Amino acid sequence: MRKLFSFDDVIVAFAGAIGCGIGFCVPDAYGTGNIFSGIVSMLAGDILFVAAEKLVARKYFQVVPRRKKLLFAAVVVCFLISYAMCMKLWGYSIYHNLAEMLEFVVGFPILVLAVSFTVRMYKIRKLRAEYGDGAKGVSLDETDIEAIKDGCGKNNVITGDYDESCAVKTRTGTFVGKKRRKVRAFLGIPYAKAERWKAPQPLESSDEVFEAYYFGPSAVQPQSNRNYAGYISQSEDCLTLNVWTSAGRCEKKHPVLVYLHGGDFACGSSAVPLYHGRDFVRRHKDVLFVSLNYRLGLLGFANFSGLPGAEEYPDAKNLGLLDQIEALKWIKENIAAFGGDPDNITVAGEHAGGISALLLSVIKQAEGLFGKIFVLAGNFESLYTSKQQNVISLKFAKAAGAENMEQLLALAPEQILDAQKTLGCEVTMPVCDGIVPSRPYCEIADGTAKNINILAGMAENEFGSWVSSMGEADSAEMITFYLKAAIKDDSKRGRLLKKLYEEQLEQGAAEQDALNCIFSRFGCDAGLLLVCRLQSEAGGTARCFRWRAGSPIEKFGASSYACLFHLLGNSEYAEKCGYLCHSDLEETLQACLVNFMKKGDPSLYKHEVKNVGEIKWQPFAKKEAVMEFTEDSAEYGAEEIVEYCRQFDEILLNC
Repeated sequence: MRKLFSFDDVIVAFAGAIGCGIGFCVPDAYGTGNIFSGIVSMLAGDILFVAAEKLVARKYFQVVPRRKKLLFAAVVVCFLISYAMCMKLWGYSIYHNLAEMLEFVVGFPILVLAVSFTVRMYKIRKLRAEYGDGAKGVSLDETDIEAIKDGCGKNNVITGDYDESCAVKTRTGTFVGKKRRKVRAFLGIPYAKAERWKAPQPLESSDEVFEAYYFGPSAVQPQSNRNYAGYISQSEDCLTLNVWTSAGRCEKKHPVLVYLHGGDFACGSSAVPLYHGRDFVRRHKDVLFVSLNYRLGLLGFANFSGLPGAEEYPDAKNLGLLDQIEALKWIKENIAAFGGDPDNITVAGEHAGGISALLLSVIKQAEGLFGKIFVLAGNFESLYTSKQQNVISLKFAKAAGAENMEQLLALAPEQILDAQKTLGCEVTMPVCDGIVPSRPYCEIADGTAKNINILAGMAENEFGSWVSSMGEADSAEMITFYLKAAIKDDSKRGRLLKKLYEEQLEQGAAEQDALNCIFSRFGCDAGLLLVCRLQSEAGGTARCFRWRAGSPIEKFGASSYACLFHLLGNSEYAEKCGYLCHSDLEETLQACLVNFMKKGDPSLYKHEVKNVGEIKWQPFAKKEAVMEFTEDSAEYGAEEIVEYCRQFDEILLNC
């Protein structure tokens, strides 16, 4: 993706050479010492080097190559004139100085490359020493967990003076954030209120002033060394969001990214550093980043039909989605006060967050709240029927010793978590009933989401995401639990999965590898590709990419987490989790997302990201195009994946 040398590099190097040469010759000609001349030479060279870098990166020169050639010709002319003058006036050898300048032109980039390579290899060795092949997954130490917990706390009412440059007035109150590294962060802003197993309700208007210094509490969820969000303070009163903006004020309204965290609808929190927006906004000052919490587990997705009193809680099936809708309503109403454009909102997420983004595109209550979605490793395959959700919910009630809703309401959060543990691998998911259409794929086919612009991503090794977060043994157990049951099911879907599973075994694949392959293709890729296909056929716009850049840790591989760390830019936390970001790939992916937010098209013109060539994203409708990202390229491919997954279309549409 990134070239070692390009035409732009030549221009920049020549400009640096001019500064370096003149910076040395002029002081030296007037009798200064070599040390002083050397210092001036370095400063002048660096100044012209940086100035030339900024100049050639401008769109004015990149979109019209002829302008760049004229610029290069001007630089060469300046080079020749300045050197001729210097040589004539001060009697320097032109050959000697040209040799020195060539050393600078060629040697400096090689030196920078060597240093960069050395640092990267050191980091890779350090990660492999800590994680080995990655089979045990990621487990943060107590120091890391405490650092996450320190960012959470209670935001109080402010009655005295406050920093007005970090204050934003909304309908529900004035919120005072904190400024750091040219970014303003407003954390833990309440967006709704809710009672247990009841739909969220809008907050009352308020003229009070509140702190927005700390992340709000996470949704109630299990605590384990695999789920770091479980160590953050928890509460059923968890409906808060966070906003990151640039520190400078601007009259122009900026596009807004609303990020929904993953976690199988059972765990997760916007307070986990992976989902922080500070670094993203620091690099892209003309966008806003919003993250939020929503209810999880049995408190967010439950169907207690059959228990006395359950009829009073009709919305309990999809409360987490209703929370997200209420958050989007608050954002739509108030984001302009932060500098955001309420008419240019992109909803994004991975895993459960990606599923949520897709579901929101076909839910009537969310219509008009956003115009674009970015989906990473999400589809409609994890949804339950009302009956499936009811079976799990009643198992939970029995484990909790509750025979009616009154007894369930009397349970403490700790008792709810204890009862959830008895369900093992069974977790609750959104249900196709109530606000969610019974057949979401058909809704896409019917054009329900055709006004929503979709950018969808899938990973080469989705199993690696599970390994990094759960460990290889637990991941294999969960995948086996779900797929073995599906393969044994005597339905058209079950028979196809069994056939593909047996084909894998006949080709020599180990049992677990065969299951992992089916999990990646059927459980992840097929549904997402079908969404892109149906969206395109319905007259909407969809684009798709496949992530193939891996992690230094073998078993983590080219997973969606590897993609997500590059996308959100939290590289320091990425290294703690066994991932190492490629800076060029990170810049490229983020630039694509920002362009998608701004214009609905993630394409890049040549060198919009320094030294990265043009990336022209084709809509999926054109030859079912899938962009493939590797460590050093972005080009179309994945034809065999698209073809393989097509055999699932009929089953997915009719399920």
